[in-house]
Amino acid sequence: MIGYSGDNFTGTSWTFDADTPDLRNTGNNDQITSLRVRFNPATYFRITNATNGLALDSGGDVASGSSLKQWTWDGSPNLQWQAEAVGGGYYRLVNRTNGMVADGWGATDDGSPARQAPWNGGTNQQWTITHRGGDRYSLANRTTGLVLDGGGDVGSGSVTKQWTYGSSTNLLWTFTAQ
Repeated sequence: MIGYSGDNFTGTSWTFDADTPDLRNTGNNDQITSLRVRFNPATYFRITNATNGLALDSGGDVASGSSLKQWTWDGSPNLQWQAEAVGGGYYRLVNRTNGMVADGWGATDDGSPARQAPWNGGTNQQWTITHRGGDRYSLANRTTGLVLDGGGDVGSGSVTKQWTYGSSTNLLWTFTAQ
C-alpha cells in the first residue's frame, strides 16, 4: 500500500508492506490524505461477484473475443486472475489458464458482454479497481467507463456483462488470494 500526502495520489509518498504495516509507527499517520493499494502481480485471485457468489470465469482455452462468464468456484485455473498494474491506477486482469485479459471490447451500452483477448496494451483492456466498502470492489473499464456486472442471481455459465455503476451489489466483486 502506498500513502500520499496529497489528494488523488499526489505529494510525498510512503510505502507500507508486511515490514511496516502500521501507520502510527512511521510518524506520518496524520500526513496521509490518500491511499493506493497495489496488488502483488505474482498473486492469482478468485474474483467473486457479491450478489451471486460466482467466480469470474475465462472458460479455459477459448478464442479471442469470447465472453467472460461466471462459474461456481472449484479451484480451476480458469477462475483465477492476476491484477497487474499498467500505470495511472489501471490494471490488466490476466487469466491463469489462457493468459488473455479482460476486455471491455469498446462497448458503451449497459448489458454489453465483457470479453477476453490477448494483451495489446489498449485502454479497452485496462480497468480501475475501486474499493466500495468492506471487502468489495467495482472494476471499471478505462474505455467504456462501465463496470463488470454479475447480472444478479444467475447460474454458472452466465455471461459477465458491463453496466453503469450504481448501488446494486451485482456490480461488486471480492478478491481472494489463491
